Amino acid sequence: MITMSVTITTLANNVKQPRGGYLPVKLFKETHYESENELFPDENGSKSLIGTTVDNMTRILLGAKPKKVFEPASFGMMAIKDLNFDLIDEVTGLDDDSILAAYQLSFYEQIYRSGYIPSTDYELELPDELTIENIREMVNRSLRYFQHQAKLVNVGDRLSVNYKEDNIYGDYDYLTDDSLIDMKVLSKKIANKYTLQIILYWIIGMKSKKKFFSNVKYLKFYNPRLNVEYSFDLDELTPDILKPILEEVLMNR
Repeated sequence: MITMSVTITTLANNVKQPRGGYLPVKLFKETHYESENELFPDENGSKSLIGTTVDNMTRILLGAKPKKVFEPASFGMMAIKDLNFDLIDEVTGLDDDSILAAYQLSFYEQIYRSGYIPSTDYELELPDELTIENIREMVNRSLRYFQHQAKLVNVGDRLSVNYKEDNIYGDYDYLTDDSLIDMKVLSKKIANKYTLQIILYWIIGMKSKKKFFSNVKYLKFYNPRLNVEYSFDLDELTPDILKPILEEVLMNR
């Protein structure tokens, strides 16, 4: 029998959800935080790459090893035979050079995750001065946010479990003593594909018996662009919510 592999993100993005979603956004408590500095309205470059840069730099400044954080970027470099591994050593803080290096590494990571191979004459547009400032501000917002969270126990770990002969896997963002936290750098509110994604991470984490997952009480999103948190208390997870996810999304996909 052939075992298929599917990522948690692919599963969440491709399933047809009922009206309002399997885990409705309205069930998440919204908390807005005060920002020390407003973001500049004009940015250049890719919103997606900016988001990945903010997430990766936050992970490193919270103590994650750069080689681990940028491992997907390394795979992207190898895919297009553009071996700029020295960029990893250039990410040392929140100075301009570190941000520019992290942005370029995010581009390589995108190549790895999407499978898209750019043309040989493609030239990446680097962030301008205002965009660099926005990235720095969003990383600082993220660091302040985590100061108010429970103790961080893991960053960016892989989850994997076999379900009906298929392997379902994915890398979650942040795990604290009491919360599973996903960073989304968005200009608008979260969507139900994200709420389904995070509860799938929690289900797979529980089924794989990953350390600390049994302590998780909250599923959270943090968006540093809007400086807002969305939080779902797992005490409010009813069988009416959980059963369709298990049966329709995981068992009968």
